[in-house]
Amino acid sequence: MAKAKPTYYAPSTEATGKELAGRRIPDYGNYEIWVPQDGDNTIRILPAWRKDGPLFKILHIHWFGDRDNKKAVLCLKRFGKRCFICEEISKLLANGVLDNDSAKQYYPSRRAFCNGLDMDNPELGVQIMALPAQKVAGEINKWLEKKDYKDFWHPEVGRNIIITRDSSGQFPTYSVLPAGNSTSIPDFNVLNNLYDLDDFETVWKVIPYDEMKQMWLVYSDIVKPVDDVEPEVETSKDVEKILDEETEGTLDVENLLS
Repeated sequence: MAKAKPTYYAPSTEATGKELAGRRIPDYGNYEIWVPQDGDNTIRILPAWRKDGPLFKILHIHWFGDRDNKKAVLCLKRFGKRCFICEEISKLLANGVLDNDSAKQYYPSRRAFCNGLDMDNPELGVQIMALPAQKVAGEINKWLEKKDYKDFWHPEVGRNIIITRDSSGQFPTYSVLPAGNSTSIPDFNVLNNLYDLDDFETVWKVIPYDEMKQMWLVYSDIVKPVDDVEPEVETSKDVEKILDEETEGTLDVENLLS
């Protein structure tokens, strides 16, 4: 009896392009997010999304889960609310399930977001770009004070930016350089499509406490002892130190979480 011919599928050009462009919809947002890939990434950062606004939106994100099911949620402490993951980290530290070093990966990390163009895939239009806050956005921000590069964001006389990412070591490293010449963006109509990065209703997704707890129980890669009893403890000093900055969010966020 002849064997059945195996099933196969033609690749989707659109899906392949999005995958190569490093875009995905995260748990903390409602739109695909561009992230730097290994090697050189050429981007163009676009102007602020509102008058007198910042170039970057800083968010604090908890990451957990294994490599194939990595989850990311906004830290609720940033909005003056109870955050399940912050509380869980403190309990796991108190129980000895985590030590100070192993707990660090679950602390909220800062990410800088901006409107930008992937110059290797400009046809994709405006994208929300996620950049390491200190290693990349912090370096780019310094250019605002440099005479030669301060207009890098300008749609007419700005510059492309080359971000080089190397993940061959324990932690990714980045280098950031401005392109040699000033250029205009390929299509000025994209300026009509900037994302409002202050919008916590349609752009960002704030996961409530109980839903965050369920996500943690399903996806967390931490195996707790069978006889583990969670004591009532305060948020650890290490976590508090990271969170001891100005809270972000708006009254809209308060309504979402109430």
